[in-house]
Amino acid sequence: MPTYIERLNLAIRTKQTPALVGLDPRMDQLPAEILERARQASPDKRLQMATAYEEFCVRVIDVVAPLVPAVKPQVAFFEECGPDGMEALNTVMRHARKRGLIVIADAKRGDIGSTAEGYAAAAGFQRFEKRIELFNVRRNIHEIIRPEVDPIRGIQTLE
Repeated sequence: MPTYIERLNLAIRTKQTPALVGLDPRMDQLPAEILERARQASPDKRLQMATAYEEFCVRVIDVVAPLVPAVKPQVAFFEECGPDGMEALNTVMRHARKRGLIVIADAKRGDIGSTAEGYAAAAGFQRFEKRIELFNVRRNIHEIIRPEVDPIRGIQTLE
C-alpha cells in the first residue's frame, strides 16, 4: 500500500495544485435551505447542527472533488455536536475518500478562538475514521502525545 506522502504527492500531481479545501461549517453561515431541513429532521439542537454540517460538507466535497487533492474538516465544529456530530464527521470523511480526496482531520487543541470555542462546547470524541491528524506542538500537545509516524495513515505535527 502506498504511504500517505506518496498518495498526497500523487493527488497533488494529478490535480495540479497543492491547494486543499477547509471544511469549517458554522450554523450562522450555512444556507437557509440546509438549516431548514436540519430543523425539520429533529427538535434536538445538536442533532440539527450535525445534520446541517454533514449535508453542507458533503455538498462542498461534491463541488471541489474534481479540483483539489484534499479536504480538511475542522473536528472542533463536529465535536461540538456531540456523538451525532462525530458520526456526521465520519460520514463526511468517508464521502471525501469515496470521491478520491485525501482527508486531513484538523483536530488541534489550543487552536484559534473559534475552534477553541468548539472544543470547549464539545461532548467528547467518539470513534470515527481518520487518516491524518494535525497536532500543534507549540501548544504543549507534545507533552501529552508523542505520536509515532505511521507511513500509511500519516501524522502531521505543526512546529
